[in-house]
Amino acid sequence: MSHRLSSVRARILLLAACGIVATGLVAAIALHAMSAIRADFTRVTQHSLAGKIATLSIGKDLNYVSRLTRNIMLGSNLEKDLAGLERTAASIREGFRALNKAADNDEVRRKVAEAEDSTMQFVEDGMVFVRGLAQMPPAERHQRYPQYQASATPLAEASRKHFDALVTHADASYAESLARFEHDLAAGRTRVLLLSAGVVAALLLLGWAIVRVIVRPLDRATAYARAVEGGRYDDLTEDEARAFSGEVATLVGAMRAMVAQIRQRIGFAQGVLRSLPVPCVILNTDGTVQWANDALAALSGRGGTGASLVGQPGDRALPTPHAAAICDDALRRNRLRRADLPLDDEGERGADMTACPVHDL
Repeated sequence: MSHRLSSVRARILLLAACGIVATGLVAAIALHAMSAIRADFTRVTQHSLAGKIATLSIGKDLNYVSRLTRNIMLGSNLEKDLAGLERTAASIREGFRALNKAADNDEVRRKVAEAEDSTMQFVEDGMVFVRGLAQMPPAERHQRYPQYQASATPLAEASRKHFDALVTHADASYAESLARFEHDLAAGRTRVLLLSAGVVAALLLLGWAIVRVIVRPLDRATAYARAVEGGRYDDLTEDEARAFSGEVATLVGAMRAMVAQIRQRIGFAQGVLRSLPVPCVILNTDGTVQWANDALAALSGRGGTGASLVGQPGDRALPTPHAAAICDDALRRNRLRRADLPLDDEGERGADMTACPVHDL
C-alpha cells in the first residue's frame, strides 16, 4: 500500500478521494437532518396546525349559531337565518372531520368525538327550537326565549367544556410541534456546521500532510540541482537516493545520470588540459583566470602552481600585459589570433602565442 502511495499522482488522487468521501458524508448528514425537519414540518402542518385551524373555525361557527338563533327570536327573517344555521351546522361537522383527521392518537380522537357530540346537540337543539317558531308572529318570538334558554344552557355548557378541552389540547400540540420543529431545525443546522468544520479541518490536515510529503523530496531535489549549478558534482549516496520515491525518484535519477555525464566530460577536459606540455590558460569574459596549468605559472615567473592563478586578472597572471591584450582582441574579434610574444625587453626570449575564443555549448 505504501508503495502504491509513493507517487505524487497517487497522493493527489488520495486527497481527491478523501474530499469526495467527505463531501458525501456531509451530504448524507444534511439529507438526514432535512428528512427529520421535513417530518416535523409535516406533523406541524397536517396535524397540529390543521387542528388549530379547525378549532378556530368551529369556535367561530358556534358564535355564529348563537347570534343567528338570537336574531330569529328578535324577529329577523326566519327562513334566511335558518338556512344560515343549516350551512353553519354543516361547516361545524366539516371542522370536526378535519379535527378527527388531524388527530394522531386514539385519545385525541376520543376527545374530538366527545366535543362533536356535545356541540352538535347544542346546534341541533337550537335548530329544532327555531323551526318551532315558524308559525309564530315575529313580534312574539322573544316570548319563547326563557324556554330556549332553559334547554340550551346545559347543552351549551357541556359543549363549551368538551370543546375548550379540545382547544387547549390543540394549542398545546401546536406549541409542542412548533418547538420540536425549531429544535430539530437548529440541531440539524448545528450538526451540519460542526461536521462541515470537522471535514474541512481533516481535509486541511490531510492536504498539509500530503503536500509536505510531496514538497520535502522536491526541496531536496532542488538543493541537489543548486549544488550542481554551483559546481559541486558529487553524486548522492545510496541512502540519499533511496529517500526519493515515485516521480521525484525518476527526476532525481535523470539528474544523477546527467551529473555523471557532466562529471565525465569535465574530467576528460581537465585531463586533456593537464596533459598539455605547453603553457595554457583559460580566461573568463571579464579577463580573469578560470584555469591555468603549472607550465604557465612557471613561464609567468609568479611561482606556485596554475591553480594559484585562478581568479587573478589576466594582465597579472599572464607573462606580459601584451599577452592579455592579445587574448582580449581574439575574444572581441571572435577568431583565432597567433602572435609572437616577447618575454623580455631585449627580445632574447619569446614565445609563439595562440589565442582562441572558446564558446559554451
